[in-house]
Amino acid sequence: MAGHSKWHNIKYKKELKDTQRAKIFGKFSRMIMVAAREGGRDPEKNEKLRAVIEKAKEFNMPKENIERAIKKGIGEIEGRQIECLLLEGLAPGGVGVLVEVLTDNKNRSVAEIRKLFEKEGGKLAGGSVKWMFQKKGRISISLKENQKSRDEIFLLAADLGAEDIKEKENEIEIFTPSEKLIEVKNSLEKKGIKISDFGLDFVPKEETEIKEESFRQKLKNFFSLLDERDDVQDIFSNALL
Repeated sequence: MAGHSKWHNIKYKKELKDTQRAKIFGKFSRMIMVAAREGGRDPEKNEKLRAVIEKAKEFNMPKENIERAIKKGIGEIEGRQIECLLLEGLAPGGVGVLVEVLTDNKNRSVAEIRKLFEKEGGKLAGGSVKWMFQKKGRISISLKENQKSRDEIFLLAADLGAEDIKEKENEIEIFTPSEKLIEVKNSLEKKGIKISDFGLDFVPKEETEIKEESFRQKLKNFFSLLDERDDVQDIFSNALL
């Protein structure tokens, strides 16, 4: 984990089976509904909605599905009331964790996630974790999928206003102010850079490197259990695995 959690629920390729496609479109619909309700229907004025729509399009989500989700979010079409929760917790060993949840039953989701934390040796800790993170735009670029060199990508990103740039193995991660995410992403693509992933993330101010292999595996198993839940949208941690 370099700068953000790798434990994203959306892990599917574009070549999805019908059952997978329905599941991921359902997740995007909930994200769009919440973003539209919180910030309005206009993606140009609602950065969160714009980012979600951009990502949904990369997974070939039909335009009519996107529009229907927006209308549900702003109340033009009746639908389930989806709430967006940000749960703060401590994973096994005291590692800081933020869990983004989209649910139509807040009490059930919180109770079940609390139970999962406690079963694995952690706990929910409202109000004591979020300060460890900052909300930023994140763009991931695979060096294997691009012809431009590491140095060329670094220079382009810096010129476009990136706040921070990190490299791990064959991947570069570019961090931007939240409001500049899509602008920087689109500018990089116009320069011929292929983007492998992007999003608005909670980035840890400081990372805790986990060296002990048994502890690393325990954390990975814990994150996987959280990740399997349909109501869990994203997981962020300050653990460097």
